[in-house]
Amino acid sequence: MNDRKKITLEFGIISAAVLLAYFPALALGFYGDDWIFYDLAGRLNLSEYLVKYFDPGAQTAWYRPVQGMLWRVGNTIFGTNPLGYHLVNVLLHLANSFLILALVRRITRNARAAFFAALIFATLPTAALAVFWPGVVDTLETFFYLLATWFWFEHLSARRDRESSVDAVDGSAKQPAKANCPERKPKGSSPILPVAAFLAFLFALFSKEIGVTLPITLFLMDRFIVAQPATRAQLAKRYAPFALVLVPYAWIEYIVTRRSVFVNREGYDPGIQIAQNLADYLGTLAFPWIASPPFNYIALALGAGLLAYLIVAKKWYALLPALVGAALAILPVAPFPFVANRFLYLPLVASAILLALGIDRIAGRVPRVWSAFALIVGVALFGSVNIARAASEFAENGRVARVPFRNIRQAHPTLPDDTYFYFFNPPVPGANLSGMMLWYYGARVSARATDDGRPANLRARANAFVIYWDAQDNQKEQRVEKDIAARMSPAPTPSTGLIQLAGYELVRANLKRGEPVLGLLYLRVTDHFERVIHAEARLIAPDGRAVASAQKIIAGLGKLGELTIAPFQLPLEVEPGSYRLEISITTLPEKISIDPIVIAE
Repeated sequence: MNDRKKITLEFGIISAAVLLAYFPALALGFYGDDWIFYDLAGRLNLSEYLVKYFDPGAQTAWYRPVQGMLWRVGNTIFGTNPLGYHLVNVLLHLANSFLILALVRRITRNARAAFFAALIFATLPTAALAVFWPGVVDTLETFFYLLATWFWFEHLSARRDRESSVDAVDGSAKQPAKANCPERKPKGSSPILPVAAFLAFLFALFSKEIGVTLPITLFLMDRFIVAQPATRAQLAKRYAPFALVLVPYAWIEYIVTRRSVFVNREGYDPGIQIAQNLADYLGTLAFPWIASPPFNYIALALGAGLLAYLIVAKKWYALLPALVGAALAILPVAPFPFVANRFLYLPLVASAILLALGIDRIAGRVPRVWSAFALIVGVALFGSVNIARAASEFAENGRVARVPFRNIRQAHPTLPDDTYFYFFNPPVPGANLSGMMLWYYGARVSARATDDGRPANLRARANAFVIYWDAQDNQKEQRVEKDIAARMSPAPTPSTGLIQLAGYELVRANLKRGEPVLGLLYLRVTDHFERVIHAEARLIAPDGRAVASAQKIIAGLGKLGELTIAPFQLPLEVEPGSYRLEISITTLPEKISIDPIVIAE
């Protein structure tokens, strides 16, 4: 079988492996951040959308404009059908497997090891979540990362071959020319290759932050794989474009991280867990089929020892680009307070390549080479089974996350224009629920929640509902009373205490017996203190008696000047009549009164 037929067969096998392993992904719905990206792509006009993704000052999490553009295009083409979004991710995974096949074959000139590496990567179950989840950008980031590596290697190889040819020509110039032997001109590197590599780097950089590590991998490949001698001046000139881009990018990241929720609230947490997280990630890379300590730690110790021996004793420096690239891709996520193996999608490229090289070396020493192919097929089948299991778990997680929306959809199959749902402390982010509303009802129905840090403005829409959960965790809804007579006294004014009451909203002042009083307090921190406060709401009868009360601990107050949304809920089982709502909050010097609260049968 000639090379072309072999390559065609290998591409066919890898395509079949990916499509069979990830076929269940095509039946999945949206999950988690998918709803946020879908919501932004569907609700914002083009100019608003471009500002949202390209203006660093508008970011609250990260700076990934390429991901935003992909979602906009996907929304235009696929609309409400999740199939298209999942298909794009599966095809990106397939493209990454093809790039691994091409890269390893080109660099090592070992077709068998290249095929093994691509098939292993195609069916690794460890980071399957990165393929299932359209809102995760790792497949896109890895595509541009590998594409840049391919173009850069081709560029460096062509330069090396050209210079070697020039040296050979110079060395033979003194020899007599042979008759009828035309002079051969050395073939140089196409100027398209470095430009293509640089553009792919830019796309990787603006897809996900770990793209910043790509120039280091390219430099190590230059020095330890291509290994063409170069002066410091030549290297500085060669990598100057990459370095120059990182200067404005660092400024962009500085602007973004100042406002990022990952840095300020829920993400980076430098501490002892960094070492534990690194051990977990590296252990999974050492044996990427099962994430089960201490087995992975044993595999890590054995793998680290073997690699140290090969690099130090055997001087296999060509392994360094893959190893260092994988390690650098892990470092940014190590400070997170959790471990998520989907972050390993790019580093698993190194695992697949190193494992394939090891299996190929063993296969060359055994009498029956087909045993190695049988092992690879078994590994692929094992991975595919576990990918299917992971897809089932992903589908169930998505179903559970949609329960609050499903309850609304069942209660309101249709809704009038300009309908608004506001959620009190929902089990999923309010932005996710907004995306679900857009997906089913269209842009005429919107949703927000207490987690977005903005006033609810309950009466700004024609129809509004507040969704809350009672003491038994049952989902309930209360329609917003459009014109409300109840007023607060004293009126919200600047406070001399540690917090300021910036405002309030009451859902209803006219209630039926058994309905709770629902409301929102808008608090603003005005001085440094332990940001946990206590609040108590009491319903006061005309004779001054407290007929109902509820206490609440308000934690997680924002930074100085930031608004904190504090919902309150006061269950009522009282006689019909007119009452006064009294709220007291620690650090506020005065009690707050809201009246009248009218209870009817």
